[in-house]
Amino acid sequence: MKKFGPTFKGDSGRAKNILENTTPEMIEEAFETEGVFKFNVDDRVYEIDDSFISFETKEEKILGERIVPHVIEPSYGIDRIIYSVLLHTFTEDVTNEGENRSYFKLPPIIAPIKVAVLPLLKKEEFISIAENIEITLRENGIVTLLEDSGASIGRRYSRADEIGIPYAVTVDHETFNDKKVTIRNRDTFKQKRVPIRRVPIIIEELVNGFVEFDDIEE
Repeated sequence: MKKFGPTFKGDSGRAKNILENTTPEMIEEAFETEGVFKFNVDDRVYEIDDSFISFETKEEKILGERIVPHVIEPSYGIDRIIYSVLLHTFTEDVTNEGENRSYFKLPPIIAPIKVAVLPLLKKEEFISIAENIEITLRENGIVTLLEDSGASIGRRYSRADEIGIPYAVTVDHETFNDKKVTIRNRDTFKQKRVPIRRVPIIIEELVNGFVEFDDIEE
């Protein structure tokens, strides 16, 4: 270190700081390849040889080393799975009428509610048939929502779409004559008219992927 003052003069402090923050391996490699180690202090270039600096290797046994982690990985719980599903299924598109809509395009197999049952009108005769369909679906293990509010059928379709219900069954005026209901597909808006007695089987096959909506026989 006696050479530092005469060699670096006013730059001694900064030169010492640069050397202390340079890895020994880098300096040793420079000594071996070029015989000197070069570095800059502002616009001045200095070089040193092995007479300026020496290295010493020591082995130390460290006991009770304290490590503070800088990355914490939270547990892989159900909440993360739900967030991921909601993020990847949130969809924005345009209806056939040109209206924007936002909804969760949940695959039927994981949708919490598989089907919504909608009486076209808020009248006892419509609601009675819808309730019977709901009961039958639930008895077959199909989670069902009965939506018999006074809102328009279009608005109720939208509400069901928004929460990711893949299918809707509508009881309308024709139901009283032909004993059939309309099944609506959330994603394509397509509809199929089927007998009431076949509704549980058809919904189950749709949910489990055993049949495509377009292949349903009316």
